[in-house]
Amino acid sequence: MDEEYFVVYDEDGIERNARILWGLDIDDNEYIVYAVDMGEEEAIMASKVVLDQFGEKDLIDIEDEEEKQIVSEAIRNALEEELE
Repeated sequence: MDEEYFVVYDEDGIERNARILWGLDIDDNEYIVYAVDMGEEEAIMASKVVLDQFGEKDLIDIEDEEEKQIVSEAIRNALEEELE
């Protein structure tokens, strides 16, 4: 499978390269889990995928605490399955 890369901006506005690890579909919502190149290490992040006004996919932060818990649990379960 080809790896998919894209660009994100950190909290300081610095452009960072990101690599998609996998996608999740939870309760009719789409999420992606991705690794952000922070220089010497990678940060693992998750974002919700939404459609913008032009029908293009866009990423938004997961701000709802309950939604964060659900996505975090799904990521933990996926990682446990990978390790088995």
